[in-house]
Amino acid sequence: MKILQLTTHFNIGGITTYILTLSKELKAMGAEVVVASSGGSVVEELSRSGIKHLNLDIKTKSEISPKVFRSYRFLADYIRREGFDVIHSHTRVSQVLGKLLSKTIPIPFVATCHGFYKRRLGRRIFPCWGDATIAISEAVKKALICIHKIPDANITVVYNGIDLNRFSKRFDKGEMDGFKSELGLGGGHIIGVISRLVRYKGIDYLIRAFKKILERYPDSNILIVGDGPDKNRLKDIAESLGISKDVKIMKASFDTPRLLSAIDIFVLPSIADEGLGLAILEAMAASKPVIGTRSGGIIEIIESGKDGILIEPMREDLITDTILELIDKPELRRGMGINARRSAEKRFSSGVMAENIFSIYSSVSAKMNNNQAPMTK
Repeated sequence: MKILQLTTHFNIGGITTYILTLSKELKAMGAEVVVASSGGSVVEELSRSGIKHLNLDIKTKSEISPKVFRSYRFLADYIRREGFDVIHSHTRVSQVLGKLLSKTIPIPFVATCHGFYKRRLGRRIFPCWGDATIAISEAVKKALICIHKIPDANITVVYNGIDLNRFSKRFDKGEMDGFKSELGLGGGHIIGVISRLVRYKGIDYLIRAFKKILERYPDSNILIVGDGPDKNRLKDIAESLGISKDVKIMKASFDTPRLLSAIDIFVLPSIADEGLGLAILEAMAASKPVIGTRSGGIIEIIESGKDGILIEPMREDLITDTILELIDKPELRRGMGINARRSAEKRFSSGVMAENIFSIYSSVSAKMNNNQAPMTK
C-alpha cells in the first residue's frame, strides 16, 4: 500500500511526532509512505528512517489560502503519477487539501483529529473530515459527534502510540548527572514538563506551586522544555516569585529520551482539555511517575494511584502536595514509574497504533473499490 501523509509543517510537536512514529511503523509493515509538508526541523528524522519527504508551500493557517489550491494542483498530478492508495491528513489546512484531492482524483481519504476544535464558519461550510476519521481519544470522539456532527460509525478511536525502543535506554547516574550539569541543573529533585508553551497548558500553576516545594527542598529545580507564545510570561512569573534561578526554560528538542532522563517527576498541569497527552505517554514510556490533570483524554491514560496521579486543574495546592508526596516517598515514585512503563507497553505501543490505522486504510480502500466496481446484471 502506498500512503501519502499530509500536514502543514514538520517542526517539533505532537502531530509531527505522531506522523513520524506512524510512518516508521507503516514502513516496517511493508507500506510505502511519503510525508508532504512545508518542511521543518524534524524532516531529517524522516530521511534517517528512509521515508521520503515532499516539500509543499502550504505553511498557512487559512483554509482558503492560495497555497492550498497551488498545492492541490501539484499534488493531484503527483498522486496520479505515483499511484497512491490513501491520503491521510492531520491538520485543518491539510484536511481541506486532502478532501479536495479525494473528491477529484478520487482516492480514499483518512483524517486524524488530534484535539478539540470549535465548529467555526469554515468547518460548517467545508467540514472536510475523512471517509474515516480517527479520534486520538474517546473524549475527542465525543466532541466530534456532539460538536461537529460526525456520525459515530465514521469515527474510530486509535490512541497515540509511542516508539517504546526510543525510551528503553536506561541512563546511569554518571550520564544523568553530566546531562543535568549541561543544562545548568543542580543535584536535587527535578520536576519537569515538555510542552508547547501556551496558557492552557497551565505551566504557570506549576511554577507557583514550585515556590512552596523550594521551602522544603531548596536544591530542587523545574525543567520546562518547549517553545510558544507564553515563554516570556512564564519567565516573568518565575522572576516575580524570586525563583528564576531555580526554573530552567529551554527550547524544544527532539531528544526527548535524554531530557526525560534528567527528570524525576513529570507534571502536565493542563487547565483545558487535552486531546490525549502525548508528552505524558512519552514520560510513562521512560518510566517516569506522572502527574496530570483531569482534562480531556488525560483521564484515559492515567490510572490514578497506580501508574500516575490525576488531580483537578488550576489547583496549585494539589500540585504542591502531590509533588511533595512523590518526593517524600521514593518507593512510591519508583513503583509508579515501573507501572507507567508497563501501561505504555500494554496500551500505547506504536506497533498497535500502526496496525489499527492500517486496518482503517484497508477498509476505506475496499469501500471505494466496491463503490467504483461496475454493476453486473
